[in-house]
Amino acid sequence: MKHLIFAASVALLAGAVSPCAADPAESNFPQRPVRIVVGGSAGGGLDILSRLLEGSLEKSFGKVFTENRPGAGGNIAFAHVAKSAPDGYTLLLTTDGVTAAPSLRPKDSVDPLKDLTPVVQLAETTDALLVRPDSNLNSLGDFIAYAKKRAAEGKPVTIGSPGVGTISHLTGALFGLKAGIDWVHVPYKGGGPAVTGMLGGEIDALWILVAPVGAHVKSGKLRALAVTSAQRNAALPDVPTVAESGLPDFKLVDWIGVMAPAGTPQPVIDKLQSAFQAAIVDPALKDKLLVQGFVPSPQSSKDLAKQIGINVKLWADTVRDAKIAAQ
Repeated sequence: MKHLIFAASVALLAGAVSPCAADPAESNFPQRPVRIVVGGSAGGGLDILSRLLEGSLEKSFGKVFTENRPGAGGNIAFAHVAKSAPDGYTLLLTTDGVTAAPSLRPKDSVDPLKDLTPVVQLAETTDALLVRPDSNLNSLGDFIAYAKKRAAEGKPVTIGSPGVGTISHLTGALFGLKAGIDWVHVPYKGGGPAVTGMLGGEIDALWILVAPVGAHVKSGKLRALAVTSAQRNAALPDVPTVAESGLPDFKLVDWIGVMAPAGTPQPVIDKLQSAFQAAIVDPALKDKLLVQGFVPSPQSSKDLAKQIGINVKLWADTVRDAKIAAQ
């Protein structure tokens, strides 16, 4: 009888420590609010998307809230999430600007595939080139000609972005290379401040995600000359693409995805992926997303990892060729 009791005890103990046994913290995830960190200011494109997602996520996933950590082209947010506990409760919502970090800041940047774990791609969006309506620039061709004239006079145009290393800055740099223009970059601390600076006449033009500026374009406060996507964006259907406007090889689609700290358990990643994929295709959210310029395009964590690898090379080449340095 003693032998039977001992054997049963050993079996129970083995079951308790079995590597196949589910971790209660993982199987019951989430048990507290999930924090979505964005590397931009309030009113920027990522901030808008995150706050739109909150309600849809909470329907089936519990409390979710957005935290803004702007600065250093998103690197402050990248580093904060990378150093957070790998438990799924601190996430990064980011554009593919995260893939430029290793090239811009090789000594202190976050490696998107070593320090972070891809969770899911959520959406695609586009950048737009904006000028003020009093500029007399009505097309991308007008802008390129004007920029070349200004450069020849020793007074290159000033073009703003939400910050050094943001996807909008990198888009502007690649555009400058393709169009053959010299310009002065004016970085701001997020999309909101960049739009304010543009409206206030601090810069000649602005590269930025469509989301923070759609209303200003529709009201006539700003003029959009072109968008970078292959097709026109639903939020600005009257604005031509860069490819339509004379640079046929220039087509950039900005992906937006969610990442977690490296080492986050796979069962948690799987739950997060399912929740975000369900939220981004929520019918109640679809029209709101399209109005802001976001096109739902859910992709798996594996697909996002492949895309990150592609973008790391693209932006490394751009950083090198455009001689971009972190500030």
